Amino acid sequence: MKIPGKGLLASALFRKAPAFFRCPGGEDTAVLIHGWGVRAAAMGPLARYLNAAGFTVLNYDYPTSKAHIAEHGSRFLELFRQEQLPGKVFFLTHSMGGLVLRYALAGMTEAECRKIDAIVMLGPPNRGSRLAVPGLFRGAAKINASLGDMAPGAKALEIPPPVFLPRVGIIAGNFDGKVKPADTVLPDGLVFDFCRIDCTHPGLRRPANAGTLILNFFRNGKFAS
Repeated sequence: MKIPGKGLLASALFRKAPAFFRCPGGEDTAVLIHGWGVRAAAMGPLARYLNAAGFTVLNYDYPTSKAHIAEHGSRFLELFRQEQLPGKVFFLTHSMGGLVLRYALAGMTEAECRKIDAIVMLGPPNRGSRLAVPGLFRGAAKINASLGDMAPGAKALEIPPPVFLPRVGIIAGNFDGKVKPADTVLPDGLVFDFCRIDCTHPGLRRPANAGTLILNFFRNGKFAS
């Protein structure tokens, strides 16, 4: 299946069931998880960038508003396990996608976690986002189940740690109006690398802004070249 871009945007928007868009490449696989309010097409530029760099790419598509984040994490893990990927596995997430992955990691065995070579999270609301507060209003969850999960202090942000944490790098945007850089960091006690770049929240998905940093971390375990 092709990586969704502009030509596949419409079909991705109306897809109800979660699924992977696949683009064959090398032995190592990069798995992408998009954030709230968009679909896999939003990660298309980064998917094509990583594929051109030699990775097989699995770009995960799911309807973000239809379930709570914990449910998204469980469903993602179920589908990911079916892939039985050879070679090294890398994860790249944007925004809420980082929380979906953290829930999936919490459900993985140690062997599954150790198979992951590195994780890069772009603007993850690990400590919440003030823009998600309307999701806590009465009746909001019936319309959008996952929004309130990202409100600061929400119970859904208390994600159990994995039995083994792979290498994690977080990239925050200095001009991010949705998730403040200080709110992207993992909970206390979890080790991660961190860097900030001059871009907005959507700008974190542009290869021109974050592409080199992502490849550096995947290949060398650090953002600096």
